[in-house]
Amino acid sequence: MSASGALAWDEGENFALPYEPPAAEWEPIRDPNRPDARVWKSRQNEKAHFRIEVLRGAGGALAEIRRTLDGPGKASCAGFDTTTVRESSVNGYPRILWRTDCTRADGAKTTLLHLAIRGRDAVYLSMRIWPGGPASEEFETWRERFERAFVCDTRSPAQGCPAGR
Repeated sequence: MSASGALAWDEGENFALPYEPPAAEWEPIRDPNRPDARVWKSRQNEKAHFRIEVLRGAGGALAEIRRTLDGPGKASCAGFDTTTVRESSVNGYPRILWRTDCTRADGAKTTLLHLAIRGRDAVYLSMRIWPGGPASEEFETWRERFERAFVCDTRSPAQGCPAGR
C-alpha cells in the first residue's frame, strides 16, 4: 500500500496512489480501531481526513463494499446522498469511485470521496473527508488523484507493476 512511489514493488499485489500528503498540510495519525490503515488529518481542519486502507480477504463485489461503507452515513445522517462518480476497471481490476454527502440533523454537512479497487487478494480503499464540503476545484483535484490510483501484481504479466518505481 502506498500513497506515493516507493523504491520497489512488494511481491504480489500493490496499491499505488501517486500522491504523498505534504507534511506541511497533513499530519499522519493512527486509527486505534484500524491499525493497518494509513490516515492523515489536515493541519488546517482536524476533522478533514485522508485515508488508505487494504482489506485483505474481503469478500463481495464492490457494490457490497460500497453499501457497507455507506451504511453508517445512511443510518446517522438526516439527509444522505450517494453518487457514482465513475465505475470502470484499472489495470484489469474493477474500480468504483463515489461521493457521499451527509447532512446531520443540526445542519452540519460532510462530503466524502471514496475509491475502492477489487484486487485478487484484497479490496483497496481510499477516502477523503471534507467537513462542511469541498470547494469544487478541490473536489476535482482529489477526484483526479483517486482516478490515477491503481492496483498491480508482480506475479501477473497481465496486471504487472510498471517499471521504474
